[in-house]
Amino acid sequence: MGCVKNSAKLTVKLGFAGLGWLGGIFAVLFVGTVPSICIFTAVTFVSAVFLLRGAKYSRYAVLVSAAALAGAVCVSGYGKFTADRLRALSGSEVTVEGVVTDAVQVSGRKDRLTVKGRLEDGTRLRTTVWSENCTVGVGDRVRAVFTAAVPENTALYDGEDRAASQGIFIQSLGTAEVTRLGVGSYPLRLIGRLRRYTIASIRRRCGGQAGAFLISILCSDRSYLDADTTDAVYRSGLGHIFAVSGTHIVILSAFIMRLLTVFVRPKKLRSAVMIAILAAFAVFAGGSPSVVRACIISGFGYTAVFFGRRSHAPNSLGAAAVIITLGCPYAVTSASFLLSFSAALAANAILPALTEREERGGVKSLAVACFTIFTVTFPFAAMFFSEIPLFFAAANLLLLPVCTVCLSCAFLFMLSGCLLTPAVYAAELLAGAVIRLCGILTRIPLTYTGVSHRPQFVMLGAAGAAVVILAAVLGKEKRRSAAVCVSAALVICASASVLSLVRPADSVTIIPDSRGYTAEVVADGRLLVFDIGSGGRARYHARQTAKQNNIRRVSLFVLGNAQTTRLRYLKTLPSLGSVYAPDGSGGVLPMPNGTAVTAEKVRVTCGDGYSVELRGHSLRLEKDSVTIDGEVYRADGFTGISRVALG
Repeated sequence: MGCVKNSAKLTVKLGFAGLGWLGGIFAVLFVGTVPSICIFTAVTFVSAVFLLRGAKYSRYAVLVSAAALAGAVCVSGYGKFTADRLRALSGSEVTVEGVVTDAVQVSGRKDRLTVKGRLEDGTRLRTTVWSENCTVGVGDRVRAVFTAAVPENTALYDGEDRAASQGIFIQSLGTAEVTRLGVGSYPLRLIGRLRRYTIASIRRRCGGQAGAFLISILCSDRSYLDADTTDAVYRSGLGHIFAVSGTHIVILSAFIMRLLTVFVRPKKLRSAVMIAILAAFAVFAGGSPSVVRACIISGFGYTAVFFGRRSHAPNSLGAAAVIITLGCPYAVTSASFLLSFSAALAANAILPALTEREERGGVKSLAVACFTIFTVTFPFAAMFFSEIPLFFAAANLLLLPVCTVCLSCAFLFMLSGCLLTPAVYAAELLAGAVIRLCGILTRIPLTYTGVSHRPQFVMLGAAGAAVVILAAVLGKEKRRSAAVCVSAALVICASASVLSLVRPADSVTIIPDSRGYTAEVVADGRLLVFDIGSGGRARYHARQTAKQNNIRRVSLFVLGNAQTTRLRYLKTLPSLGSVYAPDGSGGVLPMPNGTAVTAEKVRVTCGDGYSVELRGHSLRLEKDSVTIDGEVYRADGFTGISRVALG
């Protein structure tokens, strides 16, 4: 008992150390290197002085502040000696030798490869290259010769920030010369083949979006899902099932441990085998922060069994955070990392303090879990996705058990070598039922909140999360603490409902790019998108605009390749209604010069461009110019996204 008690104390300390480590990284990224290191050094010194005087809890203060100082030093050194050094190579020709860790077919002949390896001088790096007619696959050793370029943030895509969160600081400028050197790592190639075989087997047996849903929850590949299905699942509050994480690992571990119990008697050997399988599954599922975090936490549990110790969730969570960010500290800026770790913190550290032991696992406990995870993760979800579903609790209570059974059948199919056909057919039926029910929920008016327009709402969510955490830490009566958690979530939802009733102000937003520009007109709570030669490059921005302003229907007007542009918007904008173009075909409504239509209660006339009349304001959108209320702007004169209010 003494060993277990000391182990528990140690694991709690390691959990606090992980929290301090993340605090140091965040401080450097958002405050600065020198101020953060000075502050953490002073706090460590003061805490050590109080510890020598025997002050209570000073050991935890020393541990947290020292870990924060170590995290600050780590991210500072990584930025100076790795990130800045690689970015300095921009414009020069480089040669990288390494292993392909990801391969995505962008078009019929063009592939995007992610290579992890070394430069000629031995510098380690992870890079993205584009290659044509390439026959390499995941696990192959390659040599890539290319002109290096730093990923850039543009008006349409935060390329540099997203790449940095993945540890990528240079990529190929144009097509790279890729040469296959050998087969590379056999385990990695084997896992890649198993992944491709599993996806192909599911697609052969399960058609439509049900099969795409199974592939997404099993292999973490959402490329086969269409925009309608993706939005239906996310807007119903069930989108977390797409992130391969704790639920998936628990089900996989249960299946494999049942088999190992039959064939492998020694408990330590079973634990060692499970650790290896978890590592392989992390690669199989794409290596996202959520699956890596879940595998590390489960791996620590099996490691504790191997050494005869008791595992501790906060310890495992802190260790997972340190392991992931040690390789790339900038990972803390990604949505997957923040949402995954905040959800794990809510489930493993906060929820047990809100519910009685005898109540865990029941319907009441599941409801409290839904509200707890929602409240803690809400600030990050609002910042990255600009929307919240009001029916998240109902969707999780009704559909999460169905998804668990569906995932169990899919795992059974995969573990049988994709031979147990009845299992995948049962999973297909359940997946279809989940998609239909999510569609029903999304037809009920939901609440969306735009962060860029209502930053105070994120502050409200952060305050609600803080209240829940304080209730868990300080509350002695667990029923009262759980009531506080549920109340905080309901206040957030009620506030969102009120804000969603506020109609957005009329405005026009110009989004330039290298081919043309896109104009987004928000009028009377509706959205009209004018794609003037852009070819659909602003489709993600249009989707974000519709989310932020709670707009359920969008009309599209095109000058250029109308069919290709329409298909691109259809893949990303499920609220897309009618599509107009001077020459209509393939689902595009014809709108010859001199004709006019009324779209979303707005009068639009076509004539070598589009003229828009709304509420006393006039717009003229042509290939070379934009006219707003008589004031003419050159189309190539916009250097960034420009928004003009029509009030």
